[in-house]
Amino acid sequence: MTVAPWAGMVVAVAAGAALAAGLTGWQARGTPHPELVRKLLHVGVGLIALSFPFLFRDAWPVLVVVGTALLILGAVRNSTVLRRRLGGILDGVARASWGDVCFLVAVAILFVLSGGDALLFGVPILVLTFADSAAALVGVRYGRTRYAIAYSNKSVEGSVAFFVVAFHCAQIPILLLGDGSPAAALAAAGALACVTTVTEALCFDGLDNLLVPL
Repeated sequence: MTVAPWAGMVVAVAAGAALAAGLTGWQARGTPHPELVRKLLHVGVGLIALSFPFLFRDAWPVLVVVGTALLILGAVRNSTVLRRRLGGILDGVARASWGDVCFLVAVAILFVLSGGDALLFGVPILVLTFADSAAALVGVRYGRTRYAIAYSNKSVEGSVAFFVVAFHCAQIPILLLGDGSPAAALAAAGALACVTTVTEALCFDGLDNLLVPL
């Protein structure tokens, strides 16, 4: 069941603000690994996005929410004061990335393409949210076997983690919400995990946040 568009937009924006404030406060009081903070933000935004098919019937409120988030992101990147307060949760790692922008753009495009369907929208967002985060964290903590393709530099351990999590992010929702057989769900999840793992391995500078879900 959806809610009034304005109410859903308020809920989504408020949840995002609370997430950013919580992570900023944690970072100010402790010394968490920057990649962990980034991925917690990544997961939090993904969980907020997963609520969109249940909050919104039409695409325009999603576009408004995403547009608002992009404006805030642009303000943080270009304002010294805001960057000092919030920039650490976005650029705490020592590499250039457009991942945050790509994530938001992917959410908007997916909602439009899926028509707000919970399965068609949810599976790509689940993969983007959890498989990408698992790959990054496993790669940082356990990545020992490195490989490079074009401009990307990844680890075998991170790619394996991505594949395993992506497979389950696809198989479980397809089994629960799809109308095919368990064998079909297994085959679809396996194919999706293979394609998205290769796509993630080829991407750099955060482009995987756009290309993997699409």
